[in-house]
Amino acid sequence: MVPGTVTTTPVEHWGAIAYHRATGAHGYSYDFPSSREASVAALEACGSPECIVVASYKGGCGLLMDGPTGPSFAEGATAQEAQTKARLKCTDAQCQVIAWSCTR
Repeated sequence: MVPGTVTTTPVEHWGAIAYHRATGAHGYSYDFPSSREASVAALEACGSPECIVVASYKGGCGLLMDGPTGPSFAEGATAQEAQTKARLKCTDAQCQVIAWSCTR
């Protein structure tokens, strides 16, 4: 190590999406230091005691779609990439974006 230099540990940024399909309630979070903290924040943002965390992700973006065949989650480096991947899973024309978020 060179004197006067600082070594830093990369910070992991987590996000999560919570959803209750029957009511449409949803919440999301981003830029939390752990999956657990991101999940708790998404549940709090969801606003219904029946919400569940459908996904948590580290880095990049997460997107939840829902349609007649059920919810689909995908991750990507950008929101557009996540949406493209989710659309491949949720192919019905009635599929709609429910929530998305991106970390730093």
